[in-house]
Amino acid sequence: IKAWAKADNVAKCQEWLSRMPMEPDFITNNTVLLAFANAGAAPEAEALLQSMTVKTLRSYNTCMVAWARCGRADKAHALLDELVHDTNNNLRPNIVSYSTVIHAYARSKDPDKATKAYKVLAEMKAAGILPNSITYNNLLNCCATSSSAPRDVLEKIVKTIYKQHPDPDYITFGTVLKACNNLFLDPD
Repeated sequence: IKAWAKADNVAKCQEWLSRMPMEPDFITNNTVLLAFANAGAAPEAEALLQSMTVKTLRSYNTCMVAWARCGRADKAHALLDELVHDTNNNLRPNIVSYSTVIHAYARSKDPDKATKAYKVLAEMKAAGILPNSITYNNLLNCCATSSSAPRDVLEKIVKTIYKQHPDPDYITFGTVLKACNNLFLDPD
């Protein structure tokens, strides 16, 4: 299954998964989840996640990646909420979980994506998880690609994030310039 997953052949992964004479373990399921994520097959990834007997944080994060690749921030965010509010299996979201949801907003067509992603950042910090460069760059990308968010809100987010960014790099600077272009230049 791992070989078919590396070859990006989701159909073969599913075929071999269905042919297994025993219940697949979480490693096997996570391998198939990754194949689904790489193929952008988010509904299939979520169906597998929901059917799994043993779910790991990696399982959830991989499924969030699948939804992010499809631009479905709402679905990735729902999985994050499931982790946050789940009291039974002791899984707690980590920096990858929150950053993936912020990335999903950056890829989405949600007109309010910058504001929603900024709220995810606030939830992350409230949970005691410190953002990293990837988190901040994804949030800046939300501002750079937001088409209908209020200009003053985007400007505030860009300024705040840029000041808080722990280690700006060339991606940060390029994304800030793209955000400023989105904020201040009229398309006409």
